[in-house]
Amino acid sequence: MKKKILIIFIFTNIIIQTAESTICNSINCPSPNGKCHQNKCICNFGYQNFNLNQSNIKYCSYQQINKFIPFILEIVLPSTGHFYIGKTYLGLLKLILILTPIICMFIGYTLTQPSSENDLNNSGLQEREKPICELIILVLSSISLICFVLMEFIDFILFLIPYYYDGHGFPLI
Repeated sequence: MKKKILIIFIFTNIIIQTAESTICNSINCPSPNGKCHQNKCICNFGYQNFNLNQSNIKYCSYQQINKFIPFILEIVLPSTGHFYIGKTYLGLLKLILILTPIICMFIGYTLTQPSSENDLNNSGLQEREKPICELIILVLSSISLICFVLMEFIDFILFLIPYYYDGHGFPLI
């Protein structure tokens, strides 16, 4: 029986926090967020104790982030889910992986086009340099796109199990 409960606990990543206080009342244990039981403030599902510093703890005052909000944001606008939960570095990494192929294609297009409208035979690159430039841009764009797709697929799974923690270190619910 204990193994089954442990497996359910690990999969759902639910943490129920309790806080012992000298007197448990509605001021230090707010009603919709937690409840008093035997002089302990027991947080309801979705709420955690937020420790501002060692002496100032707000019992059951922090509302956890629902895992489906960043998941949907990742589907609609990639990398915004990471910004939403406070993982700025991951969001920036994914944003760079999204923008790299677009920038490479734009640079490749401008390099292979004629430099002026009057002289269509005069292009920005010599004719023998164009295939090499196009190949390099294609390879860089492909690598970036493959990395982005793999990262997006892994993120979909990690947001759903929930693996990520928010910016304050609390698990997503």
